Amino acid sequence: MDLFRINQFAFALLLASSLVAAQSPRPATIDDLMGLKTVMDAQISPDGSTVAYVESVPNLEKDKHNSDVWLISSDGGDPIQLTNSPDMDQNPRWSPDGKTLAFMTVRDGPPQIYLINPRGGEASQLTKSETGVQSFAWSPDGSRILYLSQDALSEETKTAQEERGGVVVVDTEFQMNHLHSVAIEGGEVTDVTDGDYTVSSYQWSPDGTQVAFSSQPTARVPDGNRSDIFVISAEGGKASALVERPGADGSPSWSPNGKHIAFVSAHGEVNEVGSPTLGLVRVSNGKIRRLGPVYEESPGELHWSADSKSIYFSGTQGVSYRLFRVSLDDNSVTALSPEEEIFGSFSLSTEGDRAAIITTNPTMPPEVFISPFPQISMKRLTTTNPQLDELALGTMESVRWKSIDGMEIEGILLKPANYEAGKRYPLLTYVHGGPSGLFTLGFYPQLGTFSVAMQAAPYPIQAFAGRGFAMFMPNPRGSSGYGREFQRANIRDWGYGDFQDIQSGIDHLVAQGIADGDALGLMGWSYGGYMTSWAITQTDRFKAASIGAGLPNMYSMHGTTDIPDTLLAYYGDRPWNDHEVYDRSSAMRFAGNIVTPTLIQHGEKDERVQLSQAWEMYRALQSNEVPASFAIYPEQGHLIMVPKQQRDMQKRNYEWFSKWVLPEH
Repeated sequence: MDLFRINQFAFALLLASSLVAAQSPRPATIDDLMGLKTVMDAQISPDGSTVAYVESVPNLEKDKHNSDVWLISSDGGDPIQLTNSPDMDQNPRWSPDGKTLAFMTVRDGPPQIYLINPRGGEASQLTKSETGVQSFAWSPDGSRILYLSQDALSEETKTAQEERGGVVVVDTEFQMNHLHSVAIEGGEVTDVTDGDYTVSSYQWSPDGTQVAFSSQPTARVPDGNRSDIFVISAEGGKASALVERPGADGSPSWSPNGKHIAFVSAHGEVNEVGSPTLGLVRVSNGKIRRLGPVYEESPGELHWSADSKSIYFSGTQGVSYRLFRVSLDDNSVTALSPEEEIFGSFSLSTEGDRAAIITTNPTMPPEVFISPFPQISMKRLTTTNPQLDELALGTMESVRWKSIDGMEIEGILLKPANYEAGKRYPLLTYVHGGPSGLFTLGFYPQLGTFSVAMQAAPYPIQAFAGRGFAMFMPNPRGSSGYGREFQRANIRDWGYGDFQDIQSGIDHLVAQGIADGDALGLMGWSYGGYMTSWAITQTDRFKAASIGAGLPNMYSMHGTTDIPDTLLAYYGDRPWNDHEVYDRSSAMRFAGNIVTPTLIQHGEKDERVQLSQAWEMYRALQSNEVPASFAIYPEQGHLIMVPKQQRDMQKRNYEWFSKWVLPEH
C-alpha cells in the first residue's frame, strides 16, 4: 500500500472514530437536568380526541418557572402550543362541550382564570379575584365556573394592621378560603360559601344544583385533622353536614348518578400514623362505609366509572405508582396497571372509555400517553426531552433485603452510567422525606409532580451516576406503599429500626460486590435530613453527608414546627410529658460523636422545620471541628422553589460528595 493510500486509510479511521465519539452518550450534568422540560396535568377532551397538558421549564435567566398549555391529538402527531406567556399558565380544564379551555395564569397580579378557544386565538380573562384563584371546576352545563379563593382582608383589619406597624398576632385574623362561582357570559360572581371555616376541596353535583366540599376550622395545618364534608346549594346559603366526625375527611367526588360521594378519609382516627383510604357516603341518608379494605395506601385522584358502579384511583404500591379500580358491589380492588411502573395523573373522556395518563420511568421524565380504559394499552403521545438521547444515564432497579430483625425492606438502586458488572462503586444513599414518603421507579430529579410544578430534587442523582457514583434509595419501615402495619413500624422508634433498615441495605449492596464500603455518602431532605443527622452521630462509616431541612432536635422541633400533632402521632405524647422518647431519637443528644464532613441546606422561612434546627447542627459541627458548610436559601420555605437556588442546591451537593467521597477513586 503506497503512502497516499495509507494516509487515506488513516484519515478514514480518524473520521470514523470522531463520528463515533461525537455520537456516544456523555454523562449528564446539572445544567442538563435543570434544562429538562416537565410535562404534567394531562386533561383529555370530553370526546377523547385531544389532550391538553402543561409543559414547564425553569428559566434561570429570570429565576422563575415558566409553563404553558399545549395540545396534542389522541391519534398522535406534533403537539401545538396553545398559550405563550412568560409566566405560569397551568391547570387546563375543558368545558363540558369541549369548545373552550379554561386555565389559570399569572399574567397581571394574582392568578386568575382565563378562557381560550382550543383552536387558537387570544385568551380572555374571566375572573378578577382580589386575592387570586387557587383552583376551579366547570359546572356540568358549562354555564359557570366554581373557584376557590382566599378572603380579602377587610378594611377594618387593614387599618388595624397599619396602626400596629405590621405586628402579627399568631393564630388570629385568619384569611379563610371560600367558594365562588362566575358566569361564563357576563362574569357575574356568586358567593357560594361564607363563614368561619376554610374550604379545601370541592365538586359540583352531576345536575349542577349543589356543591360538595370539605372544610376545616382554620387554615392551620393541624386543623386538617378536623376536616369534614358538607353539601350546599350552588346558589349559596346554609351548608348541610354530610360527613362530620373526628379526623380528616376530604376530596369529595360525586358519582355520576348523584347517589354517592366518594372521599378520602382517616375514618374517625385523629393524629394516627397511617395513610387515609377511601370512604363512601350515601347522599340521601348520610350512611358511610369504607371502600377497598385490601388497599391500604392513600389514594390519589379519583374518577368514577360512567355507570357509577366503580371508582378508579391512583396510588402507590411498593416502588410502583399504579391505577386501581374498586367495585362498589363487592368492595374488591383490582390493579389496572402493571407492577414496577409509574402511572400518575390521569383523566377520562366523558364516556370513560379513553384515558390520558402521565407516565414516567427511570430514564424518561413524565410524558403524555393515551390508552383505552379501563383495559390499559399505552400509546405515547409526547417526546418532550429528545436531548436525553445524548446523555449516558444510570439504570435503575428495585432491590430487596432483610433488616437485622428479619423485616423485608425494599429500595431502589441506580447504577452508574456505563456500569461494569463486578466493579465496586462509591455509593451515595439518599433517604426520602416523610417519614411516610417513598421512592418509586421514576425519573430523578423530578422537576415537578404529575400535576403541579414544585421543587427540583436537591440531589442530582443522574449527574451523580454520570460521575461514577451508585445511588441507593431505600424505603425503610415507616414508608408508605407497603401497608398500614409497615408504615406504623417506626412509631416511638425513629432512629432505631429505620436506621438499621438503611444500614443493612448498604451492607447488602457491599456484600453483593456493587458498593465500595470505604466510599460511602449519605443525604436526605426533611425526614431524610433527620435520618442523615442521626446517622452521623451513630456511625463514622460515611465519608460525607448532606442534611437538607433536617430536624436533629426532636424536643425543639415539636415546639417550632407547624405540624406538632404529627410528632404527637409518632411519639405518643408531648415532649414535656415524655421527654425520654424525644431525647433518645434526637441527634443533638449524640452530637459529640460526629466526625463526618457535612453540608447543611435549609430554607430561610421554613415553617415545617425551622431554620434554628439547622443552626443547632451547624454549631455542633463547628464545636467538633468537623468540616462543614451551611447554605441558607433566602425567602424559601420547606421546599426550594426558584431555579437559581435549585441549581445551587444541586451543585453544592454534587461538589460536596465529589470532594469528600471520590478522592480514593
